[in-house]
Amino acid sequence: MVVVFFSAGLASPAAWPHTDLLLQIEQVTADIETVPSPSADLFIRRGELYRRHESWAAALADFATARDIQPDRGDLDWFEGRVHIEAGDHERGIGLVSRFIARNEPHASAYRYRAMALARTGDRKAAARDYAAAISVSEAPSPALYRALVVEQIAAGRDGEARVSIDEGLARFPVEVSLLGLGVDLAVREGSAERALTFLERVPEPVRALPQWRLRTWLMACISDKEQGGSGLSMEPAQARGTQAELIAAALAELGEHPQASECRRAGAAMLGARQP
Repeated sequence: MVVVFFSAGLASPAAWPHTDLLLQIEQVTADIETVPSPSADLFIRRGELYRRHESWAAALADFATARDIQPDRGDLDWFEGRVHIEAGDHERGIGLVSRFIARNEPHASAYRYRAMALARTGDRKAAARDYAAAISVSEAPSPALYRALVVEQIAAGRDGEARVSIDEGLARFPVEVSLLGLGVDLAVREGSAERALTFLERVPEPVRALPQWRLRTWLMACISDKEQGGSGLSMEPAQARGTQAELIAAALAELGEHPQASECRRAGAAMLGARQP
């Protein structure tokens, strides 16, 4: 048995990353104060640390100073734009990141950040285009990029493109559960039990035992007109906390003991519509 003791005087583990950032900020500040003519790089370095610390105003102040020192520096649009997006000023962030993208080589992170901001402003079609661009220029696109692309394509009403993106993502990541889930949900909404089954069969058994996957299995059987006899799932109001539990509770609320296939498709659509990138 391993016993771990924590001193009451120590910060919690969640605070450690911020403590480390503050120490780094102090070090860069000391460098700035000891150098006769601090470079733009030093202010950018500290600005990035402030951004990671979510000290938005301090980060923007450092980037503004860097711009004063080196006005023609092209990557400052990216640094400033990212801060604005993370701080919730999406329109301003989109403008700066767009200018950076227009003036520089393809940049996967810039496309991804602009996609995030576009989605939050409601332009889901443009967000999908940017996620697709991020994947195309990335040396090693992550499963999260494919998931975000699919969610935005579905939100934009581009189900055909979403099906292609799911297949492309799974070609790279054959057992990526988030993509398999999107594949099942989209197939259920479209009434394609056969396609839903191709995704369900690839899900590891321990995952399929989870409530959301049991519900997917049941919805797939429902749209294939197999005898149901009830879902075998229930969700008490007190349990319906967190995104997955809320989706399950909402889907079950729409269904009776012996629902029609059309009702199961609507329940699948409700789950799909609530997905976030």
